[in-house]
Amino acid sequence: MSTRRTHSARFWLALLLLVPLTFVVQCGPPPQPEGQQEKTTTETAKEADPTEKTDEKTSEASPEDGGTLPESCPSGQTACVGGCKDLQNNAKHCGTCDKACPTGEICVAGSCQSSTACPAGSTRCGDACVDTQSSSFHCGACNNSCPSDTICQQGECKCGDQKLLCLGTCVDPQTNARHCGKCNAACPTGTICAAGACGCPNQEKMCGGTCVDIQTSTAHCGDCDTPCATNCINGQCGCPQDQTECSGTCVDTNTDNNNCGKCGTKCATGATCKAGKCTCPTGQDVCGSACVNLKTDSNNCGKCGTKCTGGNTCSAGTCSCPSNTTLCGTSCVNTTNNANHCSGCGKKCPATQTCSASKCGCPSGTKLCGTSTTCINTQTDSKNCGACGTVCPTGKTCTAGKCEDPCGAAVGYAQDIQPIWNSRCTSCHSGASPSGKLGLEASKSFGALTTGTSTCAGKTFVVSGNAAQSYIVEKVESATPACGSRMPRSGSALTATQITLIKNWICQGAKNN
Repeated sequence: MSTRRTHSARFWLALLLLVPLTFVVQCGPPPQPEGQQEKTTTETAKEADPTEKTDEKTSEASPEDGGTLPESCPSGQTACVGGCKDLQNNAKHCGTCDKACPTGEICVAGSCQSSTACPAGSTRCGDACVDTQSSSFHCGACNNSCPSDTICQQGECKCGDQKLLCLGTCVDPQTNARHCGKCNAACPTGTICAAGACGCPNQEKMCGGTCVDIQTSTAHCGDCDTPCATNCINGQCGCPQDQTECSGTCVDTNTDNNNCGKCGTKCATGATCKAGKCTCPTGQDVCGSACVNLKTDSNNCGKCGTKCTGGNTCSAGTCSCPSNTTLCGTSCVNTTNNANHCSGCGKKCPATQTCSASKCGCPSGTKLCGTSTTCINTQTDSKNCGACGTVCPTGKTCTAGKCEDPCGAAVGYAQDIQPIWNSRCTSCHSGASPSGKLGLEASKSFGALTTGTSTCAGKTFVVSGNAAQSYIVEKVESATPACGSRMPRSGSALTATQITLIKNWICQGAKNN
């Protein structure tokens, strides 16, 4: 009993729920065109016109909200506050600006109509039926807006006035250097686009890939690859007016120092070219290749080529001697000290005499003896030793004004020479292997010096009576002997007195005394 009642209650409940659902299905909104889903009025309006704002409080910008009228709009659109609008199919600006269609209606051909299927030749885009062949907002397809400077023709965004759409911008291919003749056909640097082809501006011409002015280019004068040695003027090689070509260079022969008056005429040093003539500074004349003052130039005194010699200088155009000198022949001389012109021109002093204070006389340390005019040195003259007329005996020489033996005072080998070897030489020249094979011990030195020969090209150590030819003298006296170095090698050199003793010993016969 209870089971039947339960099934009956469930049946009537299901029936009550089914009736309202059927009513909703039958009374719902009309079906949408294929592929189109239900959208709110705000969403569909936004699809119809992408420039519309979606603010729920207001769908258009007003002057109070800061909206402004565009300065210009593409063809087929009208300037409304807030932007350019297509009044033919804009549900918020249908027929006129700010005229919105009621909810559920769309704008067709500028009038609000029921949102039914669009007429033939148009397509529903949002709440509007549009001609996608001409709509700038729906060109070729819904929501395909054309760039601002293009129009929609036959479902494609195109530019007017024979322009091309290149990289989203309308350009004139007749003049645009980046799109010359067609899109992305850029002209080379320095060229321009004219009549759809790249070329050179003004009167320039393309030469070797570069625009050049063939009216002025020295490498392309009048035409490409036509070089000029000088200037290019109006397309022809040549020099400017009042200039002349000289060796491939344009010069003004009126002022050019290297081409004065005509090519190749070079002005002298110091001269300048004026009015085609070389001109020297005031007071100067041209002599050879330079401007000179004939009044003061010692090489051109009075006239070109007249040279002052012998100490003469040029004064007022005349060669003359300096102050305190006298012209003797062709030379200026000081007659107070010139031995050939002593006190006057031609007054020559005797040989050996000098001129001092305009008088001939002997130099310091010499004197005249007897009637001789020759100056005598009484310190060394054997015929006037110490005084005029004092003659040295035969074999004696005059030394320091005294007659003496030329080999000096007597020298003893054992007494004077051997002590020199002992103090300065035997440290090296002794023993079984003495330096230079020269032993100078007392028992060996005399024989080694007088009978032995040196290791320097066989030179003789001692040449009796001739100290100058003795190699031992060279070794102790010369800083640069023929072989080795001066002896002794260590310490200082021998004194002058020691060397004189050795020389005098040899001069006296190199005796073993």
